Amino acid sequence: MYRERYTLFFVGGRINELENVIDRLIELHKLDMDIARLRKQCCEIPAQIKLLDGELSRAGQKVAGKQVEIRENEKKIRSREQAIEGHREQQGKYRVQLFKLKSNREYQALNNEILLLNDKISEIETDILEYFERIDAARKDLNRLEMELRELERKIVEKQKVLKEQYRGEEKLLVQKEAERKELIKAIDAEYLERYQRLVRKHGSAVAEIVSGSCGGCYVRIRPQLAALARSNDVLVNCEKCGRFLYWSDVSES
Repeated sequence: MYRERYTLFFVGGRINELENVIDRLIELHKLDMDIARLRKQCCEIPAQIKLLDGELSRAGQKVAGKQVEIRENEKKIRSREQAIEGHREQQGKYRVQLFKLKSNREYQALNNEILLLNDKISEIETDILEYFERIDAARKDLNRLEMELRELERKIVEKQKVLKEQYRGEEKLLVQKEAERKELIKAIDAEYLERYQRLVRKHGSAVAEIVSGSCGGCYVRIRPQLAALARSNDVLVNCEKCGRFLYWSDVSES
């Protein structure tokens, strides 16, 4: 625990008496760090949920794409079957006409037309077989994609459930931390609160731990005299480079 009274030390030599200022500024700093982290989390979690929705949507689109592919090939098969039916109907008409022809030349010409239609029918039947093969392959792919989609949906639903629970927890904690901060700043002298806020606006943080003899904010080496003052916890020391309020915790290295 820090002592109950402290002497505020500025590099310029100004010294003031102040109760609990070190504890309060450190606590405010930690609250601000927590609040910043929680706000970031509360922004990132909905984005993560949206990304998972997008992943599931893309998987669903692959399934839908295969379904469309199958339907298109089935449509082509029906179209080809209709073409075969039309050719065979035409062949029937030609065969009726054959018996009405009187010259061999006309007979041979019409018979050639019938044979030509046979070739066309054969080509179309080959196309139909290829379409059936494509459908079989697409159905295998569809079965695989549907299985993958179901498994992905299961995982994503579970992940989103965890994320939503995390979001509710983080949001609740954020409200709590903001309320704690509101109460804390009432106990901090306006002069030091303004100095704190000015440092936050400038550097993003106003308090830094002394780590390995250096400022944890700007990493500049702290003079031994200032480090000793900070370590004593009797005075509030500012970094000579960045101006952050410095403190020395039990885990700080000498």
